[in-house]
Amino acid sequence: MIKHKSEYLLNRELSWIEFNKRVLEEAKDITQPLLERVKFLSIFSTNLDEFFMIRVAGLKRQVKSKVNELTTDGMSAQEQRDTIYEILTPLVEEEHKIFNDVIIPELAENNIRFFKYDELNDDDRKKTDEYFEDEIFPVLTPLAIDNVHPFPNLINRSLALIIILDDPDTKEVEEKVCVIQIPNNISRFYSLETENQNNYILLEDIIKANAEKLFTGMRAIDCFAFRITRNADLELEEEEAADLLTLIEEEVKKRRLGILVRLEVDKKMPDKLLNFLKNILDTENNEIYKVDGMLNLGDLMSLFKIEKRDLKYEGYTPRISSYFREEEDFFKTISEHDVFFTSPVLFILVS
Repeated sequence: MIKHKSEYLLNRELSWIEFNKRVLEEAKDITQPLLERVKFLSIFSTNLDEFFMIRVAGLKRQVKSKVNELTTDGMSAQEQRDTIYEILTPLVEEEHKIFNDVIIPELAENNIRFFKYDELNDDDRKKTDEYFEDEIFPVLTPLAIDNVHPFPNLINRSLALIIILDDPDTKEVEEKVCVIQIPNNISRFYSLETENQNNYILLEDIIKANAEKLFTGMRAIDCFAFRITRNADLELEEEEAADLLTLIEEEVKKRRLGILVRLEVDKKMPDKLLNFLKNILDTENNEIYKVDGMLNLGDLMSLFKIEKRDLKYEGYTPRISSYFREEEDFFKTISEHDVFFTSPVLFILVS
């Protein structure tokens, strides 16, 4: 058996983080077109989702199963988890700082703006309220949390709102808790359709502003967004399965409600409410990420559809070589002489 010196080896999970860090660096690069930087932020966020669902979930499973085997670089599963959280916490903070302090102001300079509900004028507020009542309200399912109604099994990577309610007819403030899972079949960004501008309000902000319409006779004291990430790795014991298709179907069902590996919450969420979520979801402290601003920047990819060519890479139209325009048999042409292909990032000599 060949033995490796751990100091000469790189950890697979930590090296992946270094790769994704380079994606974030592209989002910071001011020489890149603005919407391309937005796209890199989205890719960074989506990559992290996959990393938690597969890699981090696998490590957590090893820790729970008390697997003591070390990696080739000499790290245990728990050591890897601790190091991952230590590296990712400031990295996630940097991601949102880039979005809040750099990207959002630059988008505004290019007539792409995000509004809060209380920043809307009367016409936009009326239009937004009508959109809520016609399109959003019918698909929402408020879920009360009490001794009779347990905390719901939220779907992996789903954005949700936790709302604190009070009955105004009683003297005491009960602070009843309710959860709303935001549907993923409605666009996260509602367009205000302003002429020559791309103005948006987030779906969760619309729901927050209209929360009391969901609870007749109740008063909404406060509302905060949160998001969970679950294990989505498939564990297949093919030798023990009589029917592989049935086994896969069962595992896919488990993926929707796997063990929780990350909890993202609004940074403004009070400690009392955060501790409630932490306990009821059985979350470890280092699995909690307090986010300043918009959760799940992966949704920013939809902004790339905005028709502003000056904020994107210049298009490149490939041209068919004159050799191949004259001869349909490519291999015949290549057998007769070398053909040199070029592109902005690739040079190929075919012979």
